[in-house]
Amino acid sequence: MFEKLKHRYIACLSIIFVIFSLMAIRLYRLVAAGEQSSSQSSRQASVSVTGKRGAIYDANNVLLAYDQESYEVTFYRDPANNASSDRANYTKILLEAIEIIEGNGDSIIDTFLIVKDEEGNFAYDISEELSEETRKERISSWCANMQLADDTMEPEDIYYDLRSRFRIPEELDYEQARKLLSIWQEVQMNMYQSYVKVTIAENVSLETVYELETHADALTGIEIAESYTRYYPKQDIAAHVIGYLGRIVDNTELEEKKALGYTAEDLVGKVGIEATMESYLSGCINERQGKRTYSLNKAGSIVKQTGYEAPTQGDSVVLTLDIGLQEVTEEALAANVQRIRSEQEQEYAENKDKYDKLLEARSVKELSLANVGAAIVMEVDTGNVLALASYPSYDLNLFTGGISDEDYRTLLDQEGSPLFNNAISSTSTPGSIFKMATAVAGLMEGEITVNSTIVDTGPYDKYVKEGSDAPACWIKPYYSSHGRQNVVAALKNSCNYFFFEVADRLGIERLTNWVGKLGLTSKTNIQLTGEAVGWIGGPSILYDSSLPIDQQKTYKPLLVYNKLKTQLEEFGRERDVIYTEDQLSTAALELIKLVELQKLSIGPEIREVLSNTLDIPANVSRQRGWTSEIMSTLIELIWTNTDTATQGIGATPTQLTPIAIARYLCAISNGGKVYDANIIDKVVDANGNVVMESEPSLVEDLQLPKAYSKAIMEGMEQVVSWENRGTAGSAFAGFKYQNILAGKTGTAPISNIDLEDNVWFCLVAPKDDPEIAVVIFVPNGLSDCKVYDTAKAIITYYFDQKGEQADISCGEGDLFY
Repeated sequence: MFEKLKHRYIACLSIIFVIFSLMAIRLYRLVAAGEQSSSQSSRQASVSVTGKRGAIYDANNVLLAYDQESYEVTFYRDPANNASSDRANYTKILLEAIEIIEGNGDSIIDTFLIVKDEEGNFAYDISEELSEETRKERISSWCANMQLADDTMEPEDIYYDLRSRFRIPEELDYEQARKLLSIWQEVQMNMYQSYVKVTIAENVSLETVYELETHADALTGIEIAESYTRYYPKQDIAAHVIGYLGRIVDNTELEEKKALGYTAEDLVGKVGIEATMESYLSGCINERQGKRTYSLNKAGSIVKQTGYEAPTQGDSVVLTLDIGLQEVTEEALAANVQRIRSEQEQEYAENKDKYDKLLEARSVKELSLANVGAAIVMEVDTGNVLALASYPSYDLNLFTGGISDEDYRTLLDQEGSPLFNNAISSTSTPGSIFKMATAVAGLMEGEITVNSTIVDTGPYDKYVKEGSDAPACWIKPYYSSHGRQNVVAALKNSCNYFFFEVADRLGIERLTNWVGKLGLTSKTNIQLTGEAVGWIGGPSILYDSSLPIDQQKTYKPLLVYNKLKTQLEEFGRERDVIYTEDQLSTAALELIKLVELQKLSIGPEIREVLSNTLDIPANVSRQRGWTSEIMSTLIELIWTNTDTATQGIGATPTQLTPIAIARYLCAISNGGKVYDANIIDKVVDANGNVVMESEPSLVEDLQLPKAYSKAIMEGMEQVVSWENRGTAGSAFAGFKYQNILAGKTGTAPISNIDLEDNVWFCLVAPKDDPEIAVVIFVPNGLSDCKVYDTAKAIITYYFDQKGEQADISCGEGDLFY
């Protein structure tokens, strides 16, 4: 019996074995067929992964800007699900995600191109500054991406059409619908890469992350991704140096950046170091990008991730800036400007009738009071910038992730224009801080020696007719107190007359040449955006025939042009003739061109222009005195010897930038070496390797004789000396570092109201072996004595720090030995 059972058992096992063998063969064939089918229907796609942006450090390795890890919310619309019902479902999911995100205080992207104003009108959110052609191109491209057949549709019609297409519930208002349309717009913009997830919220909180993950099963397509957010730990300190990031909005720039590896969604440096060092800092360029590879099915849907290559981060930039000194400089400057403003308002209130009469007599009725300022600290022997402050400032973190329209409008409307860099972008009349340049030019050209003397005899009326106003020294009417001056005394006393005479001896061409050599009228090449270039007054500055009348260096040509048109119109009335606007404009421009003759007697030429353009007979112009009237207007644009003399004291129309003044002050102090301004110390890669290191860039070596440098420095030393009764001597009496200082004051009148005077102050220290040059500038700052507190704060911090470092060094030495 057992033998039978044994045989049956063996037979059953054999049958089972055969069945399983057949099943295995079948399974193998099915798998092989499936794999073959899969290989035929799937494809690979890769998505670039951006590297971390490099950091920005000060000279002492204090972090000023860096990428901190954050979370963003992404949305993936499966391209296989494109039916109307699918879009409705996705919109429902997005609404739920938006509710969670905003419920935790986070924000949804706001990029939809169509906006609705307060009156209910729809329009494209495209800058009006762009040309009509560019605007049309952008609209056409956007409509194509949004799959709109007719790009001539009204924005309102497009808005409602898209609401319908993406199944946005009718009960949602515009603001709610706009958020959904912003997300759908981003999806449409990536139609050609349907496997790319779009970011719908950036830098979200952990609460948002947790809640979205908790509801992940219900929120198909919504995912959390790790990302980076730019952070500026010092907030508004050094904002004008560091800069911020923003989207690429210019089509030409976008195409250039795409060739390097950027996408339209990437952030780039817009201003400051973030902009100028973009190629080093960025993690978006091709060679630093990583890659994430996906397997896609026939419909283009992601099946799975099949590969990942990590990106490399951008290089970090180390600045020459000392953030401690920067903070002291900014705080002192801000307090200084605010104090000046308060004193000006008090002065105006106490003398209101006096100032109101002066305001009433001029075309500009509003009083300009102090509300901005700049301060720069530069190394004398390198051009390295240790501090560069512009007041007012702004919090760079406002721009992180994109600044809101409300915040941006607030910045634009704020008094003092905080986004403007006063240290490098403003130009203004320098006043007496220019006098060292005149001294250098006079000495180097042999028009004076260090022992030459000039007597201050009062008004400089050498070229002025009797009875007419002549430029004079600020000490008017006590000219005898200056008397005979050499270059040292002239700098100490800031004697205008001395420098009038030196400039006159030089002539405007030679003075202009030396001003250029000292680096005042060219770019300093500091590695920041928006540097302006100054100029010294001269015939071509007063009127440049190569420029349109409304693009001249100064406002005078336009004023003269308008005044001439008014005069000519009145001439027509007297003759019962009505001239057209074109006739008046043509005649005025032709008259202004006569300025190029640089003559004070151009009567025949004036009458010829009036005859040719307005058909006014020459004898009529002469008899009615119209020639003289025109000449009295044109003389405003004719350069005179007196104008040349006044340039010797930095008077209008000379305009210079604070950063150029800092470079010039360094050259005065170091024997004539003119350096480019520099704010970059080095660039290091992620491994700490130095990939770029800055060296001092010598532009020109003027090789000033030691005797000349000594005389100029001695004059500047006496400016801040109480014993020598310098113009700033009393302010620095008792100051602990007074004995190592050399400086120059500068008050530049820009109107007939003294409250509006520009204020400059320059310092060099130590005077015997200069290390730093300090420049402080407050437009409409009342008086140079008002900015001494900022100068003292800078000097105190710098030399106190040096003292502490010396003490530390000595301590370390004692321990070592």
